[in-house]
Amino acid sequence: MTVAPALPRSSRGRRTPIVLLALGGATFAAGLFRAPAAVWPAYLASVFALTTVGLGAAVFVALHHVTGARWGRAVLPVAHAVTTVLPWAGLAHLVLPFGVATLHPWADPAAVAADHALSGRAGWMTVPWVIGRTAVAFGAWVLLARVLVARSRATTTDSPAGARSAAARAGVRFLLAFAPTFSVYGFDWVLSLERTFASTMFAVYHFSGLFLGAVALVTILAIRRRRSGRLAPDPAWSETLHDLGKLVFAFAFFWGYIWYCQYMLIWYTNLPEETPHYVIRHRGAWEPVAVLNVVLQWLVPFVILMPRAMKRNETVLLRVCAVVLVGRVADLALAVLAPVHGAALPGLAWELGVSLGGVGAFLVLWRRATDGSDEPPTTDVVARAQA
Repeated sequence: MTVAPALPRSSRGRRTPIVLLALGGATFAAGLFRAPAAVWPAYLASVFALTTVGLGAAVFVALHHVTGARWGRAVLPVAHAVTTVLPWAGLAHLVLPFGVATLHPWADPAAVAADHALSGRAGWMTVPWVIGRTAVAFGAWVLLARVLVARSRATTTDSPAGARSAAARAGVRFLLAFAPTFSVYGFDWVLSLERTFASTMFAVYHFSGLFLGAVALVTILAIRRRRSGRLAPDPAWSETLHDLGKLVFAFAFFWGYIWYCQYMLIWYTNLPEETPHYVIRHRGAWEPVAVLNVVLQWLVPFVILMPRAMKRNETVLLRVCAVVLVGRVADLALAVLAPVHGAALPGLAWELGVSLGGVGAFLVLWRRATDGSDEPPTTDVVARAQA
């Protein structure tokens, strides 16, 4: 079976990501002089978003092979392409040390000396140590993800048993490295934005959002590529959609469960070092964003995708996944912008410009990874359709 001829991309479609990237870069550069307190949190949120997108796609590929699944072979090339943002997200972290004093209380020596909570972390939370740990994490992620994607691509050609086993082993290695390194990475850059907050569920919470967002993004990109004739034909496309819909539904429920567990435990114990985390987000200007976060990432996908027919409806699934990604934006704003700005909602003009630059960066990298990279359908997909 041959791949359907790809439709030519319009020049406007090619220019838009570059325009967004240039706008974000210009906003960030101007903001460094005029509003550093606004552009640094937005930059961190954008970099964290790019990192989680790349990691989420790699986790998707790893779980596919570790579990011995075959249903997603048609959309694996999409996930392969998304993982290519990881090394660039790692390079973007090289800029963060210049803004760490604006973002993190532990980076201010005077604040550390005057604060018992911060001084207790002084040996662990220093700029060289944080950068070193981040470099180790990205080195492991990029190396293991490249091996994983290479092994995974071998299974999308003729699917030999040896290739599937090799991909499964690569997936196990990636997942074993991912779990502890992502936990430390999240603590270093996001959780430590707050002076005293500590949570044993923090890494699990952000993992659930990471994977939910990645599945939603892969689904959107796969549907759009299929509609433009750039996705390998899949005779069992309705079954693939159904499986993607089940993943979105399941992890929306899982994300909501983890959100509730963390909130309920902190509300019930009512400890002074934990409650400020929710006081900032659930009172005042941030309260609508917090409500929107739960509605978009849990309620909407849970209610709409409950019927079987909705999971198999391409248009419905596309729209639900777009809603989930908007919820992810709200989640990242609550995670990064809220602790930096406090109870007051920022003006968002600078933040919007920098965030659009992050979107442009992803689209540029996505186009770079997918130009001429269409992969043929697997024999397993065709056989499943004919069974």
